[in-house]
Amino acid sequence: MRRWIPIDDDPTAIQVKTDSTPFGLDTRAAPGVLAPKLGDVPAFELQDQDGRVFGLDQMLGKITLVNFIFTRCTSTCPTQSERFEELQSQFRKNDELGRQVQFASITVDPEHDDPGVLKAYAERYHAH
Repeated sequence: MRRWIPIDDDPTAIQVKTDSTPFGLDTRAAPGVLAPKLGDVPAFELQDQDGRVFGLDQMLGKITLVNFIFTRCTSTCPTQSERFEELQSQFRKNDELGRQVQFASITVDPEHDDPGVLKAYAERYHAH
């Protein structure tokens, strides 16, 4: 069952999908409740596709949409990455909103997905 939960009091605002199927964009306004706060994100440091450190400090003050992928994935990862590409394109059409939203795809296979592999994957999906 698909259930969408608004992140904001406005039910037409960005929504979070609460099932485990690949992320999709539902353009219909959906009734729902605010997602409960489950806790704070602990400090972390990851390396991006350019070898730069990315962590909690880079997320503060912005809406950050995160998914978990690995570049050799042939099931849900390409679909998720295509959806992220579509969402990123939509947000860029609105300068103000586009500056408030960022995307982060985090690999679950860091042994294989080094910065060079991630950079090629990001370029394939026009990720910035």
